[in-house]
Amino acid sequence: MSLAQQSKTPTQQQRDNLLNCYQSGRFNEAERLAISITHEFPNYQFAWTVLGAVLKAVGRSSEAVSANQKSVALSPGDAYAHYNLGTTLKEVGRLEEAGKSFLQAIVLKPDFAEAHNNLGVTAQEQSRFEEAIKSYKNAIVLKSDYAQAYYNLGTVLKERFRTEEAEVNLRHAIALKSDFAEAHNGLGAVLKELGRLDEAEVSYRQAIMLRSDYAEAHCNLGTTLKTLGKLDEAKESFREAITLAPNLAEAHRHLTLVKSFDSQDQQYLKMKELYRDENLSQEEQCHINFALAKACEDLGEFEQAFAHYSEGNTLRKKLLNYDIRKDVNLFEQLRSNYSQLSESSLTKEDHKNELIPIFIVGMPRSGTTLVEQIISSHSLVTGAGELFFANEFGASIARGASKVDTESLFSFREKYLAELHRISNGN
Repeated sequence: MSLAQQSKTPTQQQRDNLLNCYQSGRFNEAERLAISITHEFPNYQFAWTVLGAVLKAVGRSSEAVSANQKSVALSPGDAYAHYNLGTTLKEVGRLEEAGKSFLQAIVLKPDFAEAHNNLGVTAQEQSRFEEAIKSYKNAIVLKSDYAQAYYNLGTVLKERFRTEEAEVNLRHAIALKSDFAEAHNGLGAVLKELGRLDEAEVSYRQAIMLRSDYAEAHCNLGTTLKTLGKLDEAKESFREAITLAPNLAEAHRHLTLVKSFDSQDQQYLKMKELYRDENLSQEEQCHINFALAKACEDLGEFEQAFAHYSEGNTLRKKLLNYDIRKDVNLFEQLRSNYSQLSESSLTKEDHKNELIPIFIVGMPRSGTTLVEQIISSHSLVTGAGELFFANEFGASIARGASKVDTESLFSFREKYLAELHRISNGN
């Protein structure tokens, strides 16, 4: 091809046809036109941009990466080209490279809210949570009505056990976009974690009303109904989740806990099929192993049940990425700080509180949930589930990472009791 040919650009009609095909969703035709134009005019960046967008839209993200890389090479000063490359790199799991593309987009266009948001997503998926929080907040500063950024910020705050802040941001997302099913589902998860189960149920049902085929929301509703003791309704929610998403391993596991199995059970047969699926993630494999373990117990196949429990626990250990050295260090911090805590400890006279907390302490699977359900059946008791307020408000004090004195302990007590009072509605 001659230099003269390379310098040419498509006709206005060619450009219009390409754009119209893409915008109207005629992706096959748009792909054909984009390829034709890139062959005839290889230095025409817009055709590569559209080709990348089309390939991404039809799920061919790996090919879209190549098209977007060509677009960046032709116009390295184009922030949107770097952004488009970042989105496709993120989709194929090349998170480190995606982050670099989003950063370059921000360098070229500092007020690019979407690039800040997606930079946060890549950081969150790599467990760089503080970076993610900063990026989402930057996106919100630049675009105050950015519902997706509020939602993303809420999800990462939940992951960091900052549940109150998570609730605030998820409610912001919903206020900006009332039909945001994922935000209603996320809010339900936060409310469940806060022990506000009735409110969580309402949020999950709202998510389902907005998206009746939302399998994860059906599953989450089921777990909340189960905790509330509504076992028949929980069972139906799990079954609906599996009907909508037969491979949803988590729903299979939860359903096994509220039913008994026989050898002809269709769910049991489906779980055995899923167990052989090499495409399952480690988390999904973990769920399926625990689900099959319960089913095998019901069927009296105890050796097989033990094998599944063992495999599930091995996977769970990998997923937790547990390092005993962290706990050894934590316990040492607690021990070394204990005398200072003791010297500053408060008395009951320091605070008059009408609320009487009841703490149920026990090892996992020891029956603490059952004990809570029994106690909270009393009209003067409110169940709160597993709470994270002690960690949220007191971890830095207990470790000696923040100032330890009567004032800080009093502040911790006030915050903790205020949360209990809110959850219990004064009960």
